[in-house]
Order: sequence, then structure tokens, then C-alpha cells
Amino acid sequence: MDSVQLLSQEFIKEHSLDAARILEKLPVEETVQFLKEIPPDLAAKVSNLMPPFMVAQCLEHMEDKRAAVIIERLSVEVATALLRRLEELKQLAILKVLPDDIMKSLSLVLKYPENTAGALMDPQVFTLFDDITVKDALLRIRTHPEHVFYHIPVIDREQVLLGLTNIREIMLSEPESLIASVMHPGIGHLSPNATREAILAHSDWRIYHDLPVVDQKGVFLGLISYQTIRRLEDDVQESARSRPLYDAGKALGELYWVGMSAFFKGAASFMKPEKK
Repeated sequence: MDSVQLLSQEFIKEHSLDAARILEKLPVEETVQFLKEIPPDLAAKVSNLMPPFMVAQCLEHMEDKRAAVIIERLSVEVATALLRRLEELKQLAILKVLPDDIMKSLSLVLKYPENTAGALMDPQVFTLFDDITVKDALLRIRTHPEHVFYHIPVIDREQVLLGLTNIREIMLSEPESLIASVMHPGIGHLSPNATREAILAHSDWRIYHDLPVVDQKGVFLGLISYQTIRRLEDDVQESARSRPLYDAGKALGELYWVGMSAFFKGAASFMKPEKK
């Protein structure tokens, strides 16, 4: 180990948050290389303090075994939040090389039922920490525009959702202001187990284009977008036109023609001339 590596590791041990902030500003390739060269415990420690979507990008570019070594040193909440941001094949490859007990725990958490918020959310969402400046936030937005939603979740260093902000509010704020000062706290959110009906019925769709999904501890998992809601609404309408409604319409139609048949028979009897 050379002196530079030694100093880097000591810096992470003593100033892990500062180290995370430095790595957040580096290109993904450089961050990946750095995380591969330091001990797994330190890699996990600094990864735990970086934006989840950035760590996920690093894991995507990492060998499966190295990524698994980092994942197994994270809490279940953080590990699952990161795994959800990976491509399916990469996620399965990492799970495959994890120790059995950890793999089973993470797999259980990852398997939300179909049409629940956990299955419908987009986990690859750009997030901002509450303790960074507006100037730094704008730089990160320009660097990762493909992951930015209209509403941007604001989280703390433990990945707990604190509120939402948006690009317009950020651009209108003073460069040295903290993101915490331009977010909207106390916004509505969804449980990952929320059903399709519960998602559609949430009152905050009248206010927000996107709604966050959080676990029982408030850890941010992803966003349900307005586009997803429109698709769910279309699915519900399609279901309403499916067999049950068709059967009801058919039954009413049959009743109608039974009634009309009786009417015609009665009319025919009335119009029939009497026999002499």
C-alpha cells in the first residue's frame, strides 16, 4: 500500500462524510476504481453516505463479487434501496454471490406483489441531500439529467425522505442556501405494499406529479410518476370493460328482450279478433 492509498483510507475513516461528498463529484469510472481499491468496510461506509442512484451506477460497473462484498456490509434498508436501482440481470447476479442468509433476506424484501407501489415505483430516481447547497445541487442535476423527475426527493444521509423540491425552486434560490431550505416537508407518501386502488385514491395527486414510496422507517425507495398513474387509470377502465361488465350488460339485454317478447305476445293477443 502506497502513501496515497494510506492517506485516502485514513481520511475516509476520520471524515467519511467529506469523502462521500468528494466522490459524488467525480466521474463514475473514477469512483468505481476508488471503491474497488479500498477495503470493503470503507467502501460500504462511504457508499452509505452517497446518493443511492450514484452508488447504483458504480455497482453496475463493478464486478459482481466486489459489488456483493459492499452490499453485504450495508443495512438491509440501504442494500435493498440500491439493488432496486440496478438492472434486473445485475441485481440477480449480485444476489447469487451473496451469502445465503443475506441473499434470502434481501430477496424477500425485493419481492413486492404485482400492482403494489413497490412493484410500480421507479427506483432509479435522482435525489438530493438536505445538507448540500443549491449551487452543488444544480451541478449534480446537470450531471445526471436522465434521472431527474419534476419533483426531486430530498433525503438525509440515512436515506430517510424529508420532503420534495423541484428545479424551478432550486434555480430561484440563493446559491449558498441549503437544499433543506427549499424543500416541502410533510408531503404524502406511499407504502411499498399499497395496492393499485390505494395508489389511485391518494389525495396528494391533486398537488404533486410524483409521489414517493417509503418503507416503515421512512427510507426512500422510489417514486410513482404521473405517467404510471395514467397507465393505472387506463388499466382500471379497461378492467371495467372486461367480462363482469359484459356479463351484466348481456343479462340486462336478455331481460330486455324477455320483456319485449312478453309485450309483443300481449299486443298480439289484444289485436287478435274474437272467434264468433
